[in-house]
Amino acid sequence: MMGKAKSKPISPDNPQERIEEHPAILIGKHPTKDTFLASYGQTFVMLAAPPGTGKTVGVVTPNLLSYPDSVVVNDPKFENWRDTAGFRAAAGHKVYRFSPELLETHRWNPLSALSRDPLYRLGQIRTLAGVLFVSDNPKNQEWYNKAANVFSAILLYLMETEGMKLTLPQAYEIASLGTGLG
Repeated sequence: MMGKAKSKPISPDNPQERIEEHPAILIGKHPTKDTFLASYGQTFVMLAAPPGTGKTVGVVTPNLLSYPDSVVVNDPKFENWRDTAGFRAAAGHKVYRFSPELLETHRWNPLSALSRDPLYRLGQIRTLAGVLFVSDNPKNQEWYNKAANVFSAILLYLMETEGMKLTLPQAYEIASLGTGLG
């Protein structure tokens, strides 16, 4: 993820301002003129082509170097990160590489969004557990329900115990103990 979010007021009397409110996305080069083709406005652009046909060097990298706002890029080979992150950081953007399979990654704690308020936390924890523990076979659903209950209990324990971090690794550590907590 790279960039900084921002907005400015738009004049309702000038439709051109509505188009220019969002920076251009470069989509290619004109085949006979020495000009770039761009998409303006708040639009969706999808790029699909076989491997090795120049998508990265021809479209993705130029956009990462010219687009002034935030971007999120699926970059499994880290080519875009390697080629453009330094430039964007030097331009004042906050630049993060999120790659959960690696130790050197930006991270966030999804449990930090859970409310600490006793009126809301149990419902939020149960909702999260219900999303995480779903069986694809109805015959096994009871096992998943029990796992969701254990997960919920561990999160409540972490919230109530001073000095314990409310994180997934901490929850995993407690679940792995296999003995009483107390």
